[in-house]
Amino acid sequence: MDEDQDRIYVGSKDHILSLNINNISQDPLSIFWPASANKVEECKMAGKDPTHGCGNFVRVIQSYNRTHLYVCGSGAFSPVCVYVNRGRRSEEQIFKIDSKCESGKGRCSFNPNVNTVSVMINEELFSGMYIDFMGTDAAIFRSLTRRNAVRTDQHNSKWLSEPIFVDAHVIPDGTDPNDAKIYFFFKERLTDNSGSTKQIHSMIARVCPNDTGGQRSLVNKWTTFLKARLVCSVMDEDGTETYFDELEDVFLLETDNPRTTLVYGIFTTSSSIFKGSAVCVYHLSDIQTVFNGPFAHKEGPNHQLIPYQGRIPYPRPGTCPGGAFTPNVRTTKEFPDDVVTFIRNHPLMFNPIYPIHKRPLIIRIGADYKYTKIAVDRVNAADGRYHVLFLGTAYRNAAEIVQYGVKNNTTFLECTPKSPQASIKWLLQKDNDRRKEVKLNERIIATEHGLLIRSVQDSDRGLYHCIATENSFKQTLAKINFKVLDSEMVAVMTDKWSPWTWASSVRALQFHPKDFVGAFSHSEMQMINQYCKDSRQAGQQKEESQKMRGDYSKLKALISSRKSRNRRNQLPGS
Repeated sequence: MDEDQDRIYVGSKDHILSLNINNISQDPLSIFWPASANKVEECKMAGKDPTHGCGNFVRVIQSYNRTHLYVCGSGAFSPVCVYVNRGRRSEEQIFKIDSKCESGKGRCSFNPNVNTVSVMINEELFSGMYIDFMGTDAAIFRSLTRRNAVRTDQHNSKWLSEPIFVDAHVIPDGTDPNDAKIYFFFKERLTDNSGSTKQIHSMIARVCPNDTGGQRSLVNKWTTFLKARLVCSVMDEDGTETYFDELEDVFLLETDNPRTTLVYGIFTTSSSIFKGSAVCVYHLSDIQTVFNGPFAHKEGPNHQLIPYQGRIPYPRPGTCPGGAFTPNVRTTKEFPDDVVTFIRNHPLMFNPIYPIHKRPLIIRIGADYKYTKIAVDRVNAADGRYHVLFLGTAYRNAAEIVQYGVKNNTTFLECTPKSPQASIKWLLQKDNDRRKEVKLNERIIATEHGLLIRSVQDSDRGLYHCIATENSFKQTLAKINFKVLDSEMVAVMTDKWSPWTWASSVRALQFHPKDFVGAFSHSEMQMINQYCKDSRQAGQQKEESQKMRGDYSKLKALISSRKSRNRRNQLPGS
């Protein structure tokens, strides 16, 4: 977002957008920036998704200076970055790529489905992302710098353990600008003490922007990296603590005094039984208190975490060079070896960070949606000042179900909105064609509980979408893959008196083998096979069983031969 020019910048697949912050439909500017044809082809050859992977998905947009943006995209699993000229004033209507593409490795994740977070400070880029093609090497990385590049300790699970990055912010720490820290918000998968179960924890990590790494140890690695657990939980009456484990989004509500800054976070549960989401609020001063507290240390046969009781080296690990507490230390390369060694082995703080009042501000449980995004604004009113929360939600995707109808009969596609104010629209998609609105008439009738189709025809088959609209918000309530069966074939399927009646009916209808097999779904074929099996077992249990004559044997041979023909007619790999 650029408040000086009243523009908001958006990255998407193969495009960079510049929109008017007051009216996004007014004067939009766009840059088409696809991945190269060679990279797209290499991406497909590597087995990546052609639609959702082998494009240039823009994941980094940062203000580089007053006239240019620095933009990075996934580049079809080959990250690339460019400088974009946005002009000095919005009236100039300038928006164009102003440089050749350069490598985005260490600046943007290869996989567009993996989050990349970043901040730009003094024309240096600080990123949290995965640095390799396979997505196994997570890093917090400083690049685009005249100084040496710096990253987290590689493949050290004490530092990062399968993280999913959520956000990053620069936050002052006192009055000295050299004490400012970059805070990275993420969730990671940690192995418990038994080494078998992995738990998800939400975390905050921080580094000093002026960190240049160690002199002998942690060379080109952060020497100020620390992290702490971020807790959002509810306490039951019996004292059991239930956690909202997964951090989804973060918003900083800043004030004139940085220590009174509020950190709003959205959390969701990872449990398959207890589903919900919550909003927790933290004082920045409480976060800084935890980072100034005891370090975590593993001890004993079970590797339990305890507060570190030994001597803390000087300067205190995590302190920035040249700040209020280290005015005579010009660079992290001057840190003593024991400080660097301590940071490498003890990056975790012992105390977790709890929200205000140690409980969530908002909890939503048992809903068919979860909170995903948050923004907060201060509003002055006659009776005081209020914080207004804007919460984005994600509804659970409607699962596609298969429903069968019989030709010339009546069927009902069920779809009931939860809100009586919602309006319902039915869309029909056939094969790979576009969805089209269902035309209602005397035969196809929309009711408050679904769609009634009288005298079903072959033209009614397809994928039906039930869309609910309320206050301009749309939600897919149901997706029904409607299949139409011929009435004569259904008569064959459902005759439960004798299996040989099926064979005679099939012979009379004179179906081609492929038509016979194709008319039945996999579940229907299983039903037929099970029926035949039950019939055989029932016949064997009779004391005076008679061999089944003619028709049943022909049906068994008919189904077997048509199954084998169907297999021969299948394409390789199908």
